[in-house]
Amino acid sequence: MLHDTYHQCIRNGGTIEDAYNDTLLLVEAKLTLTNKGLHDFSKMPLALPPAEMLRVNPQLVAKLDYDKDVFHGYVDLNLPRLNICQETTINVVFNIVVEAKGTIFFLDDLGGSGKTFVHNMLLALV
Repeated sequence: MLHDTYHQCIRNGGTIEDAYNDTLLLVEAKLTLTNKGLHDFSKMPLALPPAEMLRVNPQLVAKLDYDKDVFHGYVDLNLPRLNICQETTINVVFNIVVEAKGTIFFLDDLGGSGKTFVHNMLLALV
């Protein structure tokens, strides 16, 4: 299990410590199916809680360290620039995201139609 997790973690830019903790989390998840946990075994290490993982994983910290005001400013500036098709697309996709329905969307149109603009607006809104 650690071997598979290690390779997946390294491919995604993680470290051996990330893979080790992810493996412990997987073991913990499997143990909960039997109403047990890592704490039930005296010599087993415990997985780091999410707050501890943030301190350990600098890549995750860097991804989560952004200025929300920048995104709010981007949305405020560009929302009036949307055409009716772009606005409809953003409303549909954003509502699905807010409702956590787990739908897949494909945005396909001619070059220069504003696909990247819509993509960037959705990212800023989310």
